[in-house]
Formats: sequence, C-alpha cells, structure tokens
Amino acid sequence: MRYVGNIIYDEILKQDSAELVIFGAGKTGRKIYAYLEINGLSHKLKCFCDRNEALWGQVIDGVMIKNPEDILGDGEKYHFLIGGRYTDEILEILQERGIQNVHLLLL
Repeated sequence: MRYVGNIIYDEILKQDSAELVIFGAGKTGRKIYAYLEINGLSHKLKCFCDRNEALWGQVIDGVMIKNPEDILGDGEKYHFLIGGRYTDEILEILQERGIQNVHLLLL
C-alpha cells in the first residue's frame, strides 16, 4: 500500500507521472473525484472501476466506469484510490493481484 490517510495529504496524487483509477463509482468514489476536480487533478484519472456490472459503460463527468478486470491486468501502472464501506473487499481484490499502488483514503 502506498498511502493511508486523508486525501488532502496524499502527495503522490500530485505527481505528474501518477495515473489514477478510482475503484468504486458510488458515493465515496464521486467524493474522491470531486476532490481531484477541485484540485485540478481530474485529468490524471484514467477511469472509475466498479464490480457492479450494471454500471459498466456508464460515464460520470466524462469518465468511463469499467469492469475492474479490464484495468487490473495493467494494474501496476495505475494508482488505485479507494475508500468507503467496501474498502475491505476492494483492498482484498487488489492485494490478491499483487497491486501495491493503493491509496486508502479517509474522507
């Protein structure tokens, strides 16, 4: 895991090379997106991903919601932003895939 804490102190998000994926397109995912947008970082967001098949292909503020399996294959090149009530489940999925660039955000 790369970062655990309040989103406003996550300096890695501000690095030019960081490509971001928000895992979860619900209430918390949208809060994370709002933070990125307010701070001029939304252009770094590759996509949302969510395990809910009904959301795949939908768009939030111009950003596509994708099947996590479509993203996890290239997971090491992204920084995954997670938070909210499904954090444990999402973290388990990412850890099983050996993904280290995980940011557990407290909002």
